[in-house]
Amino acid sequence: MDTPDGLLVSFREEWQKELELNSNPPSKGSKKLEEKLDNFSNLEDEAKTLFLKGAENERAGKHYEAIQFYKRAVQLVPDIEFRIYNSNKTVQFRSTETDDEDEPENQSNLGEDSLPVEDVILLVQREMAKDQNYSCLPENVQTDTHISALPFEILLYIFRWVVSRDLDLRSLESCALVCRSFYLCARDEELWKSACQQMWGLKVQPLQSPKHNRWRRTFVESPFIKTSGCYISKTSYIRHGENSFQDQSYRPWHLVTYYRYLRFFGGGQVLMLCTPIEPAQTVGQLRRRSCSNNSVLSGHYLISDDVVTVVFHQTTTTPISIFGSKNRKSKNVPKETTDSAFHMEFQILNYKSRLNVQLVWRRYALYQKKGNNPEIQSTFDLAHSRFPPLWYSRVKSYTTESEVPLL
Repeated sequence: MDTPDGLLVSFREEWQKELELNSNPPSKGSKKLEEKLDNFSNLEDEAKTLFLKGAENERAGKHYEAIQFYKRAVQLVPDIEFRIYNSNKTVQFRSTETDDEDEPENQSNLGEDSLPVEDVILLVQREMAKDQNYSCLPENVQTDTHISALPFEILLYIFRWVVSRDLDLRSLESCALVCRSFYLCARDEELWKSACQQMWGLKVQPLQSPKHNRWRRTFVESPFIKTSGCYISKTSYIRHGENSFQDQSYRPWHLVTYYRYLRFFGGGQVLMLCTPIEPAQTVGQLRRRSCSNNSVLSGHYLISDDVVTVVFHQTTTTPISIFGSKNRKSKNVPKETTDSAFHMEFQILNYKSRLNVQLVWRRYALYQKKGNNPEIQSTFDLAHSRFPPLWYSRVKSYTTESEVPLL
């Protein structure tokens, strides 16, 4: 017969075995829960696959097939779009954290002001990536569609309307101050390339630079003509009076004052007007490319380094006087055509902190050809008193409307 101690030891061993066998037994409820989780995971994967196929068909323009995939995905998991959005956001957030950890500690506290100008775009793009590439966010709640709902390509097209064919880059820089997305649109390389081609022609080449914004640097750092106003000069000289007309209004001399206006447009077109009327009453006539005033000359300009060459053409017709002819008052009087070409060269100069605001005369020549006669060339003496520099004056009414986008 076993001793009491032996019985106690054997009882403890059997009890320990039973505890090991019965520890955490699988219950029916837990098995069902695991099966449900597995089934839901499979449904979510299937719904995600269908939703992504729908997105792919939508990008390809197959809208009917895309709707069918979207419908099947939502039937399986109603909030599948929200789940995909959250999963992408989590992955992006983790990748951003990893990138931040890899950066040196001395660069983690750098602000935007301490970065070079060329690197600001990279910083803005990285910040926008954290915000799910939202173009901008409305400050106040509104019921109308906000501009942030527009695709980035539409925003770029709107900015081309802002610049317009008249190269209103002042308004473009104002738009860049609104938000980060507008800043990126205002620094678009293709937009600035089009602006450079409007100013210097299709053969213009960008400045050599390893950084971003090569075309913008080309436009900003190169001498160019301002197109949002007029270049104006004022000339005064003394003219002697006519001795044969001595009456109460007779004066031995007269002070003659006239203004010269040059209005430049993008694409190489320029208008010129010489008139005694002051600028406040004149600049409005030069707002559009086509002008009804016959005194306004239309021509073209070309910029080479800091020199702008301007050429105007004018054709006039005058009747030929025939002495002794009986048909002098007849409509069949012969006429003579005179072709005139005005060639001007100006140097583009800065004044203090104002860039490209002064045009200094370098050359002025007139070429005339009457009928079949040989061409006559006349070169003007560019005395400062007769040909003073032209100064730029901004005209706000020139940029209130955009008629054609920047192409």
